[in-house]
Amino acid sequence: MNLLADFVEKSVAFDNDAKLKLLLVISGVKPATFVPLRITPKNLDDKYHFEKHLREQGFKFTVAKPRSFEEIKDIKKNIIRWQMQGIWYGYDIFKNDKVKDEFKKYKKLARANKFKQADVIGGKVYGYPSCCVREFIKERDPKYIAKRYSYSKYFKKLQSIETKFPFLAHTPCASSCKRAEALNKKYRAAIKKLAPRFYKEFTKKQVFKMPIIVNFENDLMIKGQTIWPKRTMHNYTAIAKKKIDKKYYLLSFLSKNEYIEGDVIKAELTLQYNWIKVKELKRTGHIDQLAHERKFMI
Repeated sequence: MNLLADFVEKSVAFDNDAKLKLLLVISGVKPATFVPLRITPKNLDDKYHFEKHLREQGFKFTVAKPRSFEEIKDIKKNIIRWQMQGIWYGYDIFKNDKVKDEFKKYKKLARANKFKQADVIGGKVYGYPSCCVREFIKERDPKYIAKRYSYSKYFKKLQSIETKFPFLAHTPCASSCKRAEALNKKYRAAIKKLAPRFYKEFTKKQVFKMPIIVNFENDLMIKGQTIWPKRTMHNYTAIAKKKIDKKYYLLSFLSKNEYIEGDVIKAELTLQYNWIKVKELKRTGHIDQLAHERKFMI
């Protein structure tokens, strides 16, 4: 038994995205990763045990200062109420000192705003295909995105990539990327072998029918202006109106329909891996003056 992998599988300190990335590093197929570890009154000892297991297995890591995190507590009438849940620590984790030293170079270049050089090194640190790194560098520039994609093509690309490569921790250059396809297959096999319980949970498909609330439309801007003044589709961020596995989910979906903030849509939600597919059924109402309420602890 791998004690670190067993701890990660069972711990509530990590969401599925963090568990996936950690288990890939533990399995040896990924050289480094960044994950948040969340501490609440229910898991006060997890930070200590996590670091103990990391050291015992020879992993190198750095830990950032703690920050607070919040989640949606409930939705009452037009108010979406958020509540502080605890604190989280950001962990940069490396398989050895060599990878950690490369990460330091990456951070130094990024702090100096030398992003192209930084991204090349960062791609190697995290094990990303070079073709995906090159495309990521190009897409740092919204003008490049505006020339290459229409609004619908850009968000369709992101949606198809998310669906096709659920075991990857980066955005591939294209849904047809063969190197990304091979890496996704390799990662899937590694997770299935190392952490079968997590694999079963991660790949399980769940379908729910429930209302969702449109929050805003996603966009890319230059100096406050959209790069796509004309569009035939819309990518929305919405909030599931009811809890799923004891939590309210944020989700995004691409639609030909025009909605505004507060519109309520009956939808079929398919949850699997780290994504949620949304099938719109019909618009059922509207919430006027939708607002988010946040109360911070002092």
